[in-house]
Amino acid sequence: MEEEQIDRISKLPDEVMTRILSFVPVEDVAARAKLVSKAWKKLCEFSFDPPLGFVYPVCSFFSTPIPIPEDIDHDIGSFINGVDSSLKSHDSRLGRLILCLDLDYIESRGMIDSWIDAALERKVVHLHLRFRPHYGSNLYHLSPKVFGTRSITVLRLEECRFEIRGDVLPDLPALRKLHLRRIECDEEEEKEEAIQKLISSCPSIQDLTIISCRLQKQLRLLGLSNLQRLCVDDCYGLETIVIIDAPNLQSLEYTPGGSLILKSAGEFLREFVVSGLIVPENFIQIIASRFPNLERLKINCSQWNGIEISDHQLKRLERLEIYCDRLERIEILHHQLKLFRSNPNLQAPE
Repeated sequence: MEEEQIDRISKLPDEVMTRILSFVPVEDVAARAKLVSKAWKKLCEFSFDPPLGFVYPVCSFFSTPIPIPEDIDHDIGSFINGVDSSLKSHDSRLGRLILCLDLDYIESRGMIDSWIDAALERKVVHLHLRFRPHYGSNLYHLSPKVFGTRSITVLRLEECRFEIRGDVLPDLPALRKLHLRRIECDEEEEKEEAIQKLISSCPSIQDLTIISCRLQKQLRLLGLSNLQRLCVDDCYGLETIVIIDAPNLQSLEYTPGGSLILKSAGEFLREFVVSGLIVPENFIQIIASRFPNLERLKINCSQWNGIEISDHQLKRLERLEIYCDRLERIEILHHQLKLFRSNPNLQAPE
């Protein structure tokens, strides 16, 4: 008699299954994971549904994360009713919500809070929030509920502020991608600590972007064993980034200048983009010793007397881009190199 097959995975809570799926590459979730269990199939479907996207007014945003029809109704009342009815009629799990609003037109913070609460109640997976503030006014204050939503795997926050108190720590175990742009915290002295607490609450994070956030002197990223991509760009006040225990880091983009300290990171790094550094003469040797498997290197600096690179340095390097106003000489003997770019006024080597 054949033994009956039992689908034990289907009996797990959604939060546990979401946590398991957070370790699986997106393409495998779409193609294979939903074949393992009926519950996983149901759980995967909402991740790839068309997003609920609301942008108002369109003219306030140079680019929008969703296609906007040409005949869209620009009446604010119609827009508000549309958001309300769309969220209320969506009685199942919500895959993605994109909300980009100009607060000059939508002044009711309570209304915005209710829209975000509706998404959180429907266990939203991908959440993108952007709020353009009134001229000279404070940024939109984000509810701490967002940081306790265990279903979220992608979180993109732009032009808002939040606080993380010691008694209410964030809990985002399934989060794989975090994008922060123009984020502020309630207390000036707590900015760095709040953002670090937020990042530390994401043990599964693979992709981290921090742009134009006002930080303190040092940002410490500890124990991000799943981190594969890190981008830190134009963060005011930041002088040093310390990265400890990020063994799977593959792409690093660091453009505010200052110093960079890496411990237990670099072996698997494939892409390194750096800007604003004072480049020493032996910079290539330093890079080669720290990142032996580098495939793409992009450097933007103000002064660098010369560069020499040969086949025994960075053996896997395929793309090299150098932008330096005062670069005097280049000597490249590297047959693996497929792409080289430099200043327009600097002739590429033969």
